[in-house]
Parts: sequence; C-alpha cells; structure tokens
Amino acid sequence: MALDLIFSIVIIIVIFGLLFWITKKIWKTLLLGVIIIIILLAIFGFLIYKDVKDISGNIGNKDNLFIIKDENKFLLGFKINLDEINNIIKSNDLNQGLSKVLIPDDKLKLYNTEDKDKILSEGYYKIVLIDLKAFESIEKQEITIDKFSLLKSDAIAALKSDDPYPIIISSYMKTKNLPSEQKSLVENQFPIDKNIIKPSISMILIKEYLENNPMNIIKDFKKGNIQIYKETITFKLIKGSFGDIASNYMQKALNK
Repeated sequence: MALDLIFSIVIIIVIFGLLFWITKKIWKTLLLGVIIIIILLAIFGFLIYKDVKDISGNIGNKDNLFIIKDENKFLLGFKINLDEINNIIKSNDLNQGLSKVLIPDDKLKLYNTEDKDKILSEGYYKIVLIDLKAFESIEKQEITIDKFSLLKSDAIAALKSDDPYPIIISSYMKTKNLPSEQKSLVENQFPIDKNIIKPSISMILIKEYLENNPMNIIKDFKKGNIQIYKETITFKLIKGSFGDIASNYMQKALNK
C-alpha cells in the first residue's frame, strides 16, 4: 500500500513539475495540474467501470478454466462457468455432470507449461488458479458430498494424496464418531464413484470457497493463493491499495 501511495505522489510531483517548467507560473501550474488530474481520474474511473461491468456480465455465464493446484503442481482442472457449479453438485448424476467439465489429465499437463494466452484462445473467459492454501480459509470445518460429511482438512489432504479413498472414509467415520468395526458398512454406503472422488471434493471446495467471507478471497488473491488471467485493471487494483481498503471496509461491515 505504501508503494502505491509513493508512486502516486511521484506522478503528481512530476506532472506539476513539468507544468511549472512549461508555464513558469504557479497559478497556471496549479490550474492545469488540477484539470489534468481530474481528466485522468475520469478516464481511470471509466476504465474501471467498463472492466467491472465486463467481469460481472461474463464470469458467471461464460466458460472459465478453474485449476486446482498444490504449489506449482496442477492437480485438477474444470472448464466451467460459475452458474454451473451448484447445478452439478445438486445433480442426480454427479459422475455425468463432472465428466462434462473435467479437464483430462494429459491436457492439464500441457496447461501447466503452455502459454496462458494460447489457453484462453480455446474459449475461456478467465483462467482461475486456486492453490490448496486458499481452501484453508473456508470457515466451515466440515463439508458434505451427497450427504457424506468429512472434515475440511481431510478433504484438502485427499486432494494431495494418490489414494484419497481411505482418507475420505476415515474422515467420515471421525465426523460421525463411528467405531472401526463399521468401516466396511461405511464403504458399502459411500455414494461417490471412486474415480471422481477428487473432482467431487474440488467442486464442493470451490463452491464453499466462493460462498466464503469475501474478505478472505481478497486476502488470498493478494497473497497469490488465487491467480486470475488475464489480470485486468480491477484485479490489479485489488492486488494493490484498493484490496486493502476493500478488505478493511468489508471487515467493518461484517463486524456491525
């Protein structure tokens, strides 16, 4: 935030310095300087308005590429718009719903090294990279997949694991305080196909995260736990001073 303020002050000093060098008059310098700053603010405000309008009008109904990652490792990818997430979760056939939006592993590996502009040219509105660290800010300590509850920490651990199934079964038993003797019964009642455990967990975590405290989303974006491409002027502002201001404002609003 301090760097943004210093940068703004330097620009203003440069503008007034150049104007004084040209006009040699203090009153002309002040008058022209104020006019130029007002014009620049108006242009800046219009660009922000245009960008926010574009984002709000498109991010919900256009396909975005959501990628779940652990540090630099891409774990899962989805071609999906925000409006579809709830529909898939509530679907009677979760397997079929996920199969339509899940990015194949071989394509996901290519995305890990491919130029982002080339990826966007495939028809995505935005590329959203979500690190597993972001999910830690979800306030709920338990999540539910088709009435099957598990601990949030175990859900994140399952996404990191090569074999998530035992982690999920164990987590469900912990949430229900079930004895180990009932493990086989729980396994028989498990409602999700083993092949879509990770995609199912990811979809639930994305949903819970987007419904989470918006202040946490801003913080994660500033930390780099959430990355968005292309990063237009609105996202650049959130990363800078505006993100701090918005975060503080929302904190006060939530505490009322």
